[in-house]
Formats: sequence, structure tokens, C-alpha cells
Amino acid sequence: MISASQIRAARGFLNMGQKQIAEVVGVSPTNISEIENGATPKASTLDALQKFFELNGIEFTADGGIKPSSNIIQIYEGEDCYLRLLEDAHRVLKKGEELLKSAADERRSSSVVIAKTRVMRADGIHMRTLVRDGDTFLMGKLEEYRWMDNELFTDSDVKVIYSDRVGYLVTWLPVPRTIIIKDKTIAEEQKRYFEFVWKNSRVPDQTTATERFDDES
Repeated sequence: MISASQIRAARGFLNMGQKQIAEVVGVSPTNISEIENGATPKASTLDALQKFFELNGIEFTADGGIKPSSNIIQIYEGEDCYLRLLEDAHRVLKKGEELLKSAADERRSSSVVIAKTRVMRADGIHMRTLVRDGDTFLMGKLEEYRWMDNELFTDSDVKVIYSDRVGYLVTWLPVPRTIIIKDKTIAEEQKRYFEFVWKNSRVPDQTTATERFDDES
């Protein structure tokens, strides 16, 4: 049985609010608050919490602590799955490091994704993006983009490369999900592929986006 302190620690590690956790588990934010403050939850609620945290890369230790799971695959499901991927990237990337996106379409970015992207940029995380040839809806600086060949662009198949991880946005399933593979060798191979396409793609010459990442939020 996981403890209240482990639940608080796991939620903090994932940078999720009580409301977010409550929605996933199917209880009220008040229930989560009560559980974290020592109230005894239903066994089904506790089981759902543990399964959720374990699915999202948390391992509960015998001494009452938590640690990142050794599993190399992490899956986020739901409408906020891409935001959760960005939150993971924000946790692991340091100032001056890069987030690389391939086959992205920023017209699909929600307000919360735009806000998160602004925070990451303000924290010194650099970004480069491969977009569809001719796409002018670009919310960053033009030099941060390349028009990739349309034969390489797969609609709804966004790939995000950062640190030792590669994340895939899967939107064609009934419930959207992001799948993150944590493996240094795979990430390095994907970075080399990204750089090859980047060097052989055109720099966009204009943007038609009315909102920009570097605007004041």
C-alpha cells in the first residue's frame, strides 16, 4: 500500500496538480487532498493511484520513497497527453539544451501548450522544428524552422526528441496518447536523422501566425 507521502512525492515529481490527478483517477480534488493529508482512501482509489503513477514512470520503494522507473517506455493518455510530454521535457532539459520537433503543425497547439512552450523558452530551452513544406503558421523565429519534404511529413505523426528520449504523439486512436522511449542510443539515432533532414531542408521565408511564442503571455 502506497502512503500519503509517496502520493504527494509522486504527484510533485510529475508536476501535476491535485485536480489533474483527481480527473484521471475519477475522484474529486478534495478526495486527493484528504488522502495526501492522511485520510484512508478506498482500496480501489489507492489501487488506481498506484497504477497511474507506475504507468507514468514512478516506482515506489520499500522504504517509503519513490524513484524514476527503470522502464524505458512511458505512456500518457488523454487530451492533455502532449502537454504531459512537454512537462517531462521541461523536467529533464537544462538551460541551453534543445527540444527537436519533427512533422509538427503549430495550428493545432492549444492555449495550454502555447503557455507551456513560452515557459520552457523563457527558461532557456532552445527549440527547432521541422514542418510541412510551405507551412507558414510558425509561432517561433523563422530560423528555428525548416520546411521538410512533404514525402517525409506524416500528418498527425509528431515526433519530439530531447535529452535521452524520443516521444511520439499518437492521435489516430480513440484516446490520444504520447509514447516516450527513454533510450540514449535510440535518441542519438533520431537526432542524427533530424539533423540530416534539417540540413537538407529549406528555411521558411515568412510567417502568417498572428500569435507568437515570444509574445507576452
